[in-house]
Amino acid sequence: MDKTMKTIGFIGLGKEYWKKIPGFDSYSISNRARVRRDAPAPGCKAGHILKPHLTNKGYFRVRLSLGSRDNFVRPSVHSLMATTFIGDRPHGFDINHKDGNRINNSIDNLEYVTRSQNCLDGFKRGRVSIPPKHSGSSHPQAKIDEPIARSIKTMLKSGMSAIEVARNSGISKYIIYDIKRGKTWTSV
Repeated sequence: MDKTMKTIGFIGLGKEYWKKIPGFDSYSISNRARVRRDAPAPGCKAGHILKPHLTNKGYFRVRLSLGSRDNFVRPSVHSLMATTFIGDRPHGFDINHKDGNRINNSIDNLEYVTRSQNCLDGFKRGRVSIPPKHSGSSHPQAKIDEPIARSIKTMLKSGMSAIEVARNSGISKYIIYDIKRGKTWTSV
């Protein structure tokens, strides 16, 4: 067994068996997540085990030819495993690694989950952080600060029209309308 397979953790899983990958007639995948070329091709003999490439996001991918040297795809190994051994992925579902280890592509470690379940799992494991909530002048798209927003609200409450407030303050009428409608600066 090569170094890659030891890293993934497939030692002692019993007999290796192979299944054809749906949609890729020239390739099979094993229960140990190894991808094999079944049909010979120029420069590649039948039975050749493909070397997976580790992406910068931590997933293994392989290069599968679609008939010519220039026509190929690079699917992730976990998606090939899930499609082959679990079945077609339901629309809108993600593939989750149950143990959180993206290179552990064993069948019992993969499952189909909704996007929201996958995100929750990522939060629990610390893979995904919750973005900070921005409001008021800390919002990246804020055009005015809090004191100005307060004075605009005061002018609007006194009966001035949005156009009058825009003329007096030198601020865009669209910003004034958003404040008036409660679309922005609701905290003030």
